[in-house]
Amino acid sequence: MNEPKKIDLTTGKFVANGHNYTVQTSIPLARYKQFKKLEQRLAYGMDIKTLMQNCIKGFNYCNSSKPEPANAAIVFHNIMNGFKDIEDEDREDPALLICALIITRDGEDLGSYDAVLCKEKIEDWMKDGYEVDGFFQLALISLTNFKQTFDLYTAQQAINA
Repeated sequence: MNEPKKIDLTTGKFVANGHNYTVQTSIPLARYKQFKKLEQRLAYGMDIKTLMQNCIKGFNYCNSSKPEPANAAIVFHNIMNGFKDIEDEDREDPALLICALIITRDGEDLGSYDAVLCKEKIEDWMKDGYEVDGFFQLALISLTNFKQTFDLYTAQQAINA
């Protein structure tokens, strides 16, 4: 059995299923709206601490001296949305979808968002046997201060190489 391939985040370039890919150091504006949706899906489905903090926030909205039931409903609705499809076998992984927004094929139009192309890119990565860790790291890096964090990470990787 072959070892899984790894994306090299220091160069930001790799080939999968015959396509050249580049890791962008910023999110194209046309994809930002989709990124914000995926960012929330990744955060709510990722760690128990965030879940607990949001449950407390919702509880506090309900039990404050001036209850805010609308805000509580929004918090609880977001939590439910974060968990509703975890057991679904056809669930699209938000970390990989975030990467599909950030990682572009040669010649790809950065001025648009194409859901079908994003799925095709993920299929390319899977067909070529790439491991998930690099993609997951990239998705997490993108959640806060994308460019600064990415630059710091790649600089550190270059030092460690």
